[in-house]
Amino acid sequence: MLVADQLRERLGLAGADAFAVTQQFCASGLAAIDIAGELVRADGDPAAKALVVTGDKAFNSVLRYVLQVSVTGEASTAFLVGLDTPGGPDGFPRADGGVHGAGSRVLSYAARTEGEFAGGFRMSAEKLRRFGDTYCTHLWAAMSDTLSYAGLSLSDIHLVIPHNVNASLWLWLCAEVGLDRRRIFLDNIPRYGHCNCSDPFLNLASMRERGLVRSGELYMLTSVGIGSSYAAMVIEY
Repeated sequence: MLVADQLRERLGLAGADAFAVTQQFCASGLAAIDIAGELVRADGDPAAKALVVTGDKAFNSVLRYVLQVSVTGEASTAFLVGLDTPGGPDGFPRADGGVHGAGSRVLSYAARTEGEFAGGFRMSAEKLRRFGDTYCTHLWAAMSDTLSYAGLSLSDIHLVIPHNVNASLWLWLCAEVGLDRRRIFLDNIPRYGHCNCSDPFLNLASMRERGLVRSGELYMLTSVGIGSSYAAMVIEY
């Protein structure tokens, strides 16, 4: 039985659909928010909600330590996605991860898949080298796409809420695109490592606990899944 089915039974949600989103690997968490938003929009009930749960277990040595890339942690997060706002439905999905109020509004989402790297962990040494060399280029393309979809520029984003693969890749991207390193939350990399789909949501929770997020500010969540999918999402907190 799928974990999603077990959760549905334990929560007493017999009438709910339950399924897993795994195709984009570590970028699947952001994809799940987008899918949930489309599903609740199609439901027809403005009060409809979708429960999104992320959870990954590094169950073998290949997943626990990605050579020269990251140390992998284990974590789970959960949040509700719906369309309702204090003034009524506005067509924008909202993800509420325990934040009081209507939750954070999703303004845009972008994802790119580079099939050249479909081999994942089984890529040749040459493909792995190219994957590393082009990593920031493809990630920045997804980040640029989501900014464009929202009609924003990078200067409009208060902070980038990243995936925790490693700090060096982010410092490289900062140097390439002129992004101030202080505008990326990297504090959880030594604390949790890379927790697959959960990274950006763990980071958002940590930022909230430390008072680093403010109502009305814009933030960008990012993630990259081996295989390889590059994703970014802009939210209004």
